[in-house]
Amino acid sequence: MKSHSVFGNRRDFLRYITWGLASGMAISTVSREITAEANLKPATGKLIRPPALRRGDIVALVSPANAIAAQGHKMETLDTVVRAIERIGFRVKVMPNARARSRDGRAGTLEQRVSDLNQAFADPSVRLIEGTVGGAGTLDVVSSGQLDWDALRRHPKLICGFSDVTFLTVSAHLRLGLVTLDGPLAVQHWGCLPHPPEYGTQCLLRVAAGSSIPLVQHPPEKVSLNPFPFSGQEDQDQRLLPAEGWKWLQPGQAQGRLLAIRADQIIKLIDAGIDVSLKGRIWCVEGLPEAEKDRNYMLRVRDMGLLQGIVGLVAARPFALPGKSPRPNGPLEQILREMNLSVPMITNVDFGHTIPRMTIPNGVLATLDSEQKIFRFDEPATEQEVIVH
Repeated sequence: MKSHSVFGNRRDFLRYITWGLASGMAISTVSREITAEANLKPATGKLIRPPALRRGDIVALVSPANAIAAQGHKMETLDTVVRAIERIGFRVKVMPNARARSRDGRAGTLEQRVSDLNQAFADPSVRLIEGTVGGAGTLDVVSSGQLDWDALRRHPKLICGFSDVTFLTVSAHLRLGLVTLDGPLAVQHWGCLPHPPEYGTQCLLRVAAGSSIPLVQHPPEKVSLNPFPFSGQEDQDQRLLPAEGWKWLQPGQAQGRLLAIRADQIIKLIDAGIDVSLKGRIWCVEGLPEAEKDRNYMLRVRDMGLLQGIVGLVAARPFALPGKSPRPNGPLEQILREMNLSVPMITNVDFGHTIPRMTIPNGVLATLDSEQKIFRFDEPATEQEVIVH
């Protein structure tokens, strides 16, 4: 038997890898001794890896949070999203209520949003569920008691999103042990004009398609000033600026399982009766735009004892709200120092509300190494196809 994981076919996959090599996103094949923590078990028990994403697979677009238009986007942007995803070889299924809008600004009623997710969970042909936009409302869906988690367990698949959709990705991971993706929202990435940023596309595909392991992460060459889609080439040229490098705030070496979630979201999940543990985790955390609010939540996480057993921390690049400049990293770094954590910490990393952004697989074993300046995924996020010759 031969293990074989591809995007479409090996030629297609290598074509995408070639872009990464040219842009500095080389995949490391350097092996190193795995520490004793390689035997670390997922917090949820057995880790469930969904099938790898292949050319021709179905991507389901769902709106569990705000309506697309309520986030300041034109509804027509979803058509741009569909074309962009189809252009790279996937089929798209827009769920029935993905375009809905209720009076409270959500994407339809709670029942409609739950229904869309349950349909996507139960459909064995769907290989990736991607949220359209964030906002608010996903926690209501997750805590409603109406989601068919058993259907998702029977038909495991990738779930991708961030911001408010984090409540879904993290809940699915904690409840089932399913590897989920803290990755781009469809409108923010695939809706970008004149085309989706290559860095974000490649980061998502490498994780979802089951790329070579170990997979070393690298920053992009340019980043945007704020997390909103580009409206054209001129606008993109104005917004993309040379990227600042990642910064090691605290040195060290660690290996642990990734979990991407903000401090305030941890508190809200716990308040909703969903246990969150960071034991054995590399915590990937994004700050809030309001420094004092951010500090309160971060210190509350610490004071509740939720950081006991944490092995590393990765902090996201600061982002800007509409009409405002990005908050400098200083406040977040100060907050992290106040946490008094004796673990390796790296800041200004490209995930969260930034364009372009990387994709972080929740539950996958990863390594932080300040001496070698490495942030690396040590395991595949997806099941590898096995072909018998």
